[in-house]
Amino acid sequence: MDKTTLVLVSCASQKLATAAPAGQLYTSQLFRAARTYAQRVGDAWGILSAKHGIAWPDEMLEPYDCSLVGAGRDRKRQWSSWVQCGIAAWLADRPHLMHRPGKYSKINPSALRVVVLAGRHYVDSLPSSLQSVVETPLAGLGVGHRLQWFAQQNAGQAVARQSLLF
Repeated sequence: MDKTTLVLVSCASQKLATAAPAGQLYTSQLFRAARTYAQRVGDAWGILSAKHGIAWPDEMLEPYDCSLVGAGRDRKRQWSSWVQCGIAAWLADRPHLMHRPGKYSKINPSALRVVVLAGRHYVDSLPSSLQSVVETPLAGLGVGHRLQWFAQQNAGQAVARQSLLF
């Protein structure tokens, strides 16, 4: 059985000035690169939002000014519980990704991988229930190196698009 891949992309401080679907609200170069990667490799993707926990790409959001950077332990715990609820809601429609679906079920690491494209403040605050399935390919990379990584990862998609034009 192939694993289902859920990609979680960090929110960004640069946003549109008006409400928009979450997948379009964030405008930074880093977010756009992460979104391209997530759409290419993920079976599903979502945004790790400092204000909302997890926001799904089509979910309408108002612009906001909130970050986990510098947040205290209680705030990060609260955010972690929001993420846990978002993952649980997403998994409710996908019982095949769980061991013994039900009240005391756990994520089946042989069925699900979660790729997290976020900085350490977000990664370190993720719910412990995700630890067995999380991959963090950007761990330890600064913004410039993250952009380089995405450029390399997304390069194949740009070439494929160009070949469709000819």
